[in-house]
Amino acid sequence: MVRELAVEIFRESGYTVLDAQNGAAALAICDRHEGGIDLLVTDLVMPGMNGIELARRVCDSRPGIPVLFMSGYAEDARERLGDLDVGRDFLQKPITPTKLSRKVREIFSGRGAGIPA
Repeated sequence: MVRELAVEIFRESGYTVLDAQNGAAALAICDRHEGGIDLLVTDLVMPGMNGIELARRVCDSRPGIPVLFMSGYAEDARERLGDLDVGRDFLQKPITPTKLSRKVREIFSGRGAGIPA
């Protein structure tokens, strides 16, 4: 449901969305998509491949892509994200249209806060 809400929020805001149900599907879409991708939004916990692995693999093929991680487990997120590159952003669930829109604007304006302490 969170993915569906995020997709709806992005589309209503005028963004083009490449929607995937899991990490493997996301990698396949990224591989097939010939245009640019401005932002990867992923949950930390997913079946088959976690969000960190997905982000690493996408960033290997598309260097410099910003990543927004989401999770319902803030403490777990800090631990898991602690070893990632600076510049990765995090949004705590539950998300709202306002919180998601604000975070995306921060990322696109270069003011992304990174991972909260």
